[in-house]
Amino acid sequence: MDAEQLRERERERLRLLVAGDLERAAPFHADDYQLIHPGGGSLSKDEYLALLSSGGLRYLVWEPDDMAVRMYRDSAVLRYQCTIETEVKRGRYWHTDLYESREGPWQVVRSQATEIQ
Repeated sequence: MDAEQLRERERERLRLLVAGDLERAAPFHADDYQLIHPGGGSLSKDEYLALLSSGGLRYLVWEPDDMAVRMYRDSAVLRYQCTIETEVKRGRYWHTDLYESREGPWQVVRSQATEIQ
């Protein structure tokens, strides 16, 4: 996979999360996925998807700007600014994702979102 293919994979993951298509979004996340959210807490893959499934978190908009990508042999780091809107808040964020190529398609393993004040 090259950098542009990885950018498109991330854009597709975001589209699925906004659409609430968790069945198709789940395989984009490694089983040991962890999100560090802007509040400073962490969520596992199961916790994150359960929060989305329950409606406790619902993305209305997730629009990434240009994505910077650093490719390594079996991993890559994406970093970008984005606009995220949920039912309770709209804001600008820095977002960083670590993707890994394990057995099968590339999956996001770690994500961190930081609010831009």
